[in-house]
Amino acid sequence: MKLSEMRQSDCLQSNAKVKTTRQGGQKNNIIDTYESIKNCSGDELMNMLSAEIQSQKARGVFDYDGLCNTIERVRAYLPAETYQNMMRIIENLR
Repeated sequence: MKLSEMRQSDCLQSNAKVKTTRQGGQKNNIIDTYESIKNCSGDELMNMLSAEIQSQKARGVFDYDGLCNTIERVRAYLPAETYQNMMRIIENLR
């Protein structure tokens, strides 16, 4: 079947299925990630963060500004000391 022969409703249903699948996959990915790191120590988490940043740098996809913006968005929920530590860590890994 050609794209021009598809009914619009078929196309919309297909798009809705893809969107639902992506959202479900993202939710499962977040849950899986949480489960894998919830019992890690601070040092283990720091080593994982450092390894991920090094990997992103090697691939050329590290987004320092995006990371800083994310931390700024959650700043209101963080104790001042935690916020300062996070910013210091990111600056050192830059």
